[in-house]
Amino acid sequence: MTGDTENEQPSTGPTDGPCKTSRNRPEPDSLHCYNRNNRGTHLCVFVHGYQGASTDLSLIKGQMGLLYPHVDMMCSKANEGRTQDSLQAMGERLAAEVCDRLDVLSLAGQKRPLAALSFVGHSLGTLITRAALASPRMAPYLPKLELFISICGPHLGQLYSKNGLVDMGVGFLKLMSIKGGSLHQLALSDAGSNTRTSWLYKLATSAPEGPGSLQLFRNVVLVASAQDRYVPLHSARLASCEAAQHDSNKQRREAFAEMLQASIQGFGAPQASQLLRVDVDFPPQGTNSSFFNNLLGRTAHIALIEDVDFARCLVWGVIRRYKLIRPDVVGTWLP
Repeated sequence: MTGDTENEQPSTGPTDGPCKTSRNRPEPDSLHCYNRNNRGTHLCVFVHGYQGASTDLSLIKGQMGLLYPHVDMMCSKANEGRTQDSLQAMGERLAAEVCDRLDVLSLAGQKRPLAALSFVGHSLGTLITRAALASPRMAPYLPKLELFISICGPHLGQLYSKNGLVDMGVGFLKLMSIKGGSLHQLALSDAGSNTRTSWLYKLATSAPEGPGSLQLFRNVVLVASAQDRYVPLHSARLASCEAAQHDSNKQRREAFAEMLQASIQGFGAPQASQLLRVDVDFPPQGTNSSFFNNLLGRTAHIALIEDVDFARCLVWGVIRRYKLIRPDVVGTWLP
């Protein structure tokens, strides 16, 4: 697993397992012991992807629970069985669910106000999270956003996908789904042929200060894998691609460049949000999946939430090592 940050050449850091990461911050000091009484509430929300379930991110949640036992964690259930709806509708449901949970936590601990709010999203769940942040319900909590972990999230949609089989399947599902639903939005075709009128384009270009912007978080981790052929690598990493540069459709090519530029603008500057890219490569013998799943590229897409070694590496080798959660809002039992 490799990583890089904005405005820095990648370098390799010593971590356990297959993790290789880099970051434009110095090695953190050891984390301090935690005293629950003098810190506020930190809620971490886990959001599943398309046709997913609330338990999809249980492995990562479990590892984070071991490291940060005093973080309040919630697996979203609001969109189970309803991921064909529009991202706006799913975002509103997630926002309502999060606000309800925060209300319960505030009543349960009057002396522990909200100190931080973090999200971990898989696949479509990353866009549902961003749609939730654009909801007016979430406005009071935006200053508390701490960490966003995006696991193979299609932030630039499915533009320039190289997987013909998946594109064919998505096209069929689009015919069966409602116009303006999540699959149409991923294809940036929810508002006609003009890419700039699509909801995802508007979300991306609202950055760096608009609702749903990644820059609202203190730290953003983009996890991607070239073996994942469900979500284009450039979309998950927020990076350019050769197909976009040579696209003969000028309107689409320029719209894609505008989405990308707005999405990464401002990261890495002093006192600004920090962006960490983590690239994952699974060994063939470690995927333990069928030939058909490997052919579709589904194996790595699912392994990113089902592989125990990756979950450990992400939490202990990335989140803890680079101190992506501030010690003043969360603690650990480690010295």
